[in-house]
Amino acid sequence: YEPRWGGQWVPGGPRPCTTMDGRKPRYGVSSVAGCYSGIPKENQDNFFMFENLDEGEFAAGVLDGHGVNGRLVSTFVKGELGRRVVQAHQLQSALDAPEHGLPLEPAFERSHSALKRTSIDARQSGTTAVTCSRIRNTLVVANVGDSRCVLAQEVQGRLVAVPLTQDHKPDLSTERARIHRAGGYVEPTRIGPGFQGPSRVWKKRQEEGGLAISRAIGDVALSDSGVVATPEKIVKPITPEDRFVVMASDGVWDKLSNLEVVTIASHHHDPRKASEAVVKEARRRWELADGYIDDITAVVVRL
Repeated sequence: YEPRWGGQWVPGGPRPCTTMDGRKPRYGVSSVAGCYSGIPKENQDNFFMFENLDEGEFAAGVLDGHGVNGRLVSTFVKGELGRRVVQAHQLQSALDAPEHGLPLEPAFERSHSALKRTSIDARQSGTTAVTCSRIRNTLVVANVGDSRCVLAQEVQGRLVAVPLTQDHKPDLSTERARIHRAGGYVEPTRIGPGFQGPSRVWKKRQEEGGLAISRAIGDVALSDSGVVATPEKIVKPITPEDRFVVMASDGVWDKLSNLEVVTIASHHHDPRKASEAVVKEARRRWELADGYIDDITAVVVRL
């Protein structure tokens, strides 16, 4: 179905253009598929961008699908969550209370519920989601999983990277506690006599599960083991020091630090070139090691 946008909210595409009067777009996006030993794989990353042309507001998101049906899940959630975030914008604008942020928790949870009603098998497939919205002079950021949003600030002439999200990993104390209360288990994959790799969520130890994040939309088989679609949310007033935000999948963050990412992006006034530069450098870092290369997506938005 096609969502109905109120006011001057318009969807943005993957190739934003310079306007007729010469203004560069507010945002840029770049996304490349990963590969296995040089063989290209399906890109399971996705993004959305909507702009309110009347108010200068925006709602953007990055999603990183996983599992056999990860692409189907992230594509469905892109449309569902994007629509619900814009609706939350419209509701909050009507209430005229941007300092309270946006009611994004229902947007994430209802997107999860809507996914379960589709024909997509999301029992062992899901997606991360990170959203960043501007409502008047306030940023509202929400996330599940390990896709991240980082704010670039210029403080006394020095560039600073400010994380606006926390990666949801199973070994975080609060995440581990919730998983254990639900009857799930947290431990890395067992290889021979020991363990290898990151901590994972299991429904049955080493048999059912194995998810490396503790919050996601989808992954329905682990819903009763403590994996939730409820996001963490932060509300931040925009200050004169704030320059831009970067949202990206873990294909970026696994290889580049927060400060490296904002430094690379800061070298380009055009956010389209900034996002391309971030993805290019992340890909270069992956290629230094033989074997697997993850999908890589970055969205840069000027404030």
